[in-house]
Amino acid sequence: MKKLFTTFIATFIVISLVNSQNLVFHLNFNNNTLDQTGNNAGTVFGSPSFTTGKAGIANTALRFDGVDDYLVFPPNNSLNFSNGFTIYAIVKANNYYAGTCHSNMIISKGSVTEAGCYGLFYTDDLFNGSQNIATCSTPMVNQSKQTFCGARNTNGSIYANVNENTPANFGNLAQNITAYTAYTNAIPPIITNAWQCVKYTYNNNTGISKMFVNDVLVGSNNNFPNFVSNNSSNLTVGRMIDAFYPTYTYQISADIDEIKIYDGPIETTQISGGDAGKLICEAPLAMPKLLNQQSSLVVYSEFGSTKISYQLPRDSKNNSLEIFSINGTLLKTVSLQNNLTNTISLNLTHLANGVYVVKLKNDKHDFAIQKFIL
Repeated sequence: MKKLFTTFIATFIVISLVNSQNLVFHLNFNNNTLDQTGNNAGTVFGSPSFTTGKAGIANTALRFDGVDDYLVFPPNNSLNFSNGFTIYAIVKANNYYAGTCHSNMIISKGSVTEAGCYGLFYTDDLFNGSQNIATCSTPMVNQSKQTFCGARNTNGSIYANVNENTPANFGNLAQNITAYTAYTNAIPPIITNAWQCVKYTYNNNTGISKMFVNDVLVGSNNNFPNFVSNNSSNLTVGRMIDAFYPTYTYQISADIDEIKIYDGPIETTQISGGDAGKLICEAPLAMPKLLNQQSSLVVYSEFGSTKISYQLPRDSKNNSLEIFSINGTLLKTVSLQNNLTNTISLNLTHLANGVYVVKLKNDKHDFAIQKFIL
């Protein structure tokens, strides 16, 4: 079954709801499936239902059943980019696709085998490839090894190595064919019944792609330069449509709170500011509790190490960072001397995978506290 929807109400809500900073596509699912920019009108297939969103408010997310629920938006010049793009999504997986290749498609402009395609999905294919398991021919899904992937196909290919993926610890973006050997058995980044905020961005001037998860830069990549998204295919949400490989549906079973697409790269993230301030996710595991407004604390993973950027108030002395287990056991203390701002790299590989807490302090005050994942 399909239902047509129009965009006539978007003409007068755009100004109040949408920041105009290159935003070309916006689904907020606030009891509707309209593109809030007014650029695109689409079709609803199946019977996706509205549900509670990330903020706990009813009818602010759309639930896809993993069977026949998806949205289709026809080709539109607003969805073609030459300088790069940014895809931003807030998603909660409910189950995992067990069909061909195990991908779960959040959004896709055309098929990943098509030149000019771009998209965002998650899959267990990286782990399976590293273990010489043929994901595309087995119905067995590894639910503990799901990873986010950004699709960007420059030249067109019938093979899966057109995708840029993150290893399971949100490591560096890489092509499938190289990431197979780079896979690590870190804590699974995607689990069911938990909201994840992900941003995939590409800068055509530099040729660099970046992936952010819950406000943390998790990897960058400089493969596939000179990308132009000028294909004439539909934009789909909740599945992929491939005319040559119709069994590659990548049907998603998930709740989606929001999707935004920007014409151009938004390559950084920060604690405050909104859209123009770099698309913050405000995820619980990413946002520090600032006990002093002159301080800042950011934790992220890069190239196998844990990096911590901090800023302390002026004249603060005897500064340190403390690492705790989630139950409050002090595990490590790092002296910061009198450096008021810096980025340090820590080797925490001796710690088990899980959730930890870092505290920024001196001998008199606590300045900031943040949870992070290893």
